[in-house]
Parts: sequence; structure tokens; C-alpha cells
Amino acid sequence: MPVVEHLVRSVGRLASHHIEQVGTQRTSVAEGLVVRGNPRELTQVLLNPIITASQSLAKETSPEEHWMDVGAELPGKQVVTS
Repeated sequence: MPVVEHLVRSVGRLASHHIEQVGTQRTSVAEGLVVRGNPRELTQVLLNPIITASQSLAKETSPEEHWMDVGAELPGKQVVTS
């Protein structure tokens, strides 16, 4: 089972170029989270909205005004990614 921390940090690295063009990246992950699934597909699921958001922000104001959280937490019984 893929460890969520590894997936989130990997996605953060992959998306860093897109994010740095439009703002600041903040990464946080609760420890010990695991998820079932294909690591490549999960990476794509997490990466797509980040790239879409960075493309939208690129049309907005200066990068100093924007930030993106790349993370995961476990409130209750669900893993929440942001």
C-alpha cells in the first residue's frame, strides 16, 4: 500500500515548477497514513487539480499573493487531501 506522505511529497516535487510560477507551496502530511491504489494513478489524481489551480492562478495577480497547500490529514475516518 502506498504511504500517503510519500505520494504527497512526490506530487509536491512534481508540481513545484507550476506552483513556484504562481505562488508559494506549503506541504504538510499527517504521519502514518496509507492508501490503497496504484501509486501512478494516485499521483495523477493528486497532481491534476494542482496543475489546474496553478494555471488558473497564473491569470491572476502576482505570485507573492498566492500559496498552495499540498497535504493530507486524517479527520475521523477519511483521508483528506488539500
